[in-house]
Amino acid sequence: MQTSTQPEESEVASRGRLPASPRRALLFGLCALAAGWYGTHWLNGRNELVLRGVVAVPTTIVAAPLDGRLIELNATEYDIVHGGGSLALFENDQLASQIETQQQRVSQLQDELTVAEARADVDLAWRQKDLQTEIHGTQIESSNLLKQKLMRNVERLAWNDFKRSGDSPIQLTSTEELFLTLRAPQLRSEEQQLRAALKEEASRNAAEVLDVQIVLCDQRLAELRQLSARLPNKVKQAAGLERARNKLQAAEQELTRLEMQPQRVTLSAPSYGVVGVFRQAVGTSVVRGETIVELLDLDRPFLIAKVPSVRLHRFAPGFEVTLRFPGSVERSGRVTSIPPQTNTESTSPDDAPISVRIDPTGKLWPRVPVGSGVEVIIGQGS
Repeated sequence: MQTSTQPEESEVASRGRLPASPRRALLFGLCALAAGWYGTHWLNGRNELVLRGVVAVPTTIVAAPLDGRLIELNATEYDIVHGGGSLALFENDQLASQIETQQQRVSQLQDELTVAEARADVDLAWRQKDLQTEIHGTQIESSNLLKQKLMRNVERLAWNDFKRSGDSPIQLTSTEELFLTLRAPQLRSEEQQLRAALKEEASRNAAEVLDVQIVLCDQRLAELRQLSARLPNKVKQAAGLERARNKLQAAEQELTRLEMQPQRVTLSAPSYGVVGVFRQAVGTSVVRGETIVELLDLDRPFLIAKVPSVRLHRFAPGFEVTLRFPGSVERSGRVTSIPPQTNTESTSPDDAPISVRIDPTGKLWPRVPVGSGVEVIIGQGS
């Protein structure tokens, strides 16, 4: 009995040491490979940086050319237009009212100018009359002074001649006596000689005083004549004629500009582009300079990524990154622009975002709507 039991036990032991089946070995290898791949991916993911970017394109803003109303759209979204292409039609519905208002203003300014000119003419006439009166009075005064000077000079000469002619018993008390004495020359006393000398000196002094007064009269006449020549301009300035004429001229120019404006204006595309979303609907009133639509250059897309300042060392101009577009489409891009400064008003300096521009490289980027989000991926070692 014992002899028959031992061979069975040895057979069972050898059967337990058989190698594993091929299926089990394959399953074990796949599990090890998956674990290795997952571990490697997990380690790389720890150093991988993923940021969000926004698709952008060069844009051209098209603004309203006047204050008016949008009455027609001549293009739709995604239409391709070239420079000069019609985009919309505007109507200046306030033009007639503006012209009428400006005409009334021109008429009012014309009336104001007429009244100001009439007041200036009346004021000028009165002032010129007063000036002429003063000029005439000064001229009369100057003539009288010249006459008195002439008499004084004649008197001085007469006394001088009398003084040199000798003594005379005639008592000289006036100029008339002097002339009588000159007509009847006689011997003159020393007292008469002295009186004659004093009279001669007094006549000379009086003539000099008259000279000064005549000079003052001449100066006054010159000033009055200069004032008379400047008076018309002074009166016009005081009446505000120049200001009124300038206001009228400006109002007339504005009226001419309004009258030359067309009632309807076509909004044209300034350059090539794809029509974006219209900001205004038909029938909307707009003001000059208000944005109507943007033209998009979809052939030149780029990406704007907000990079925290602490991560900026991983970016540099020329550095290539991986981009993941919607739908898990991967493309590549290159950093082309980093601004020299950032805005730290609402964030800390470490978290301050910096707008980095990324341009396409390699395969063409998929066409997605402007403003779509894209993942910017920087792997290990970057």
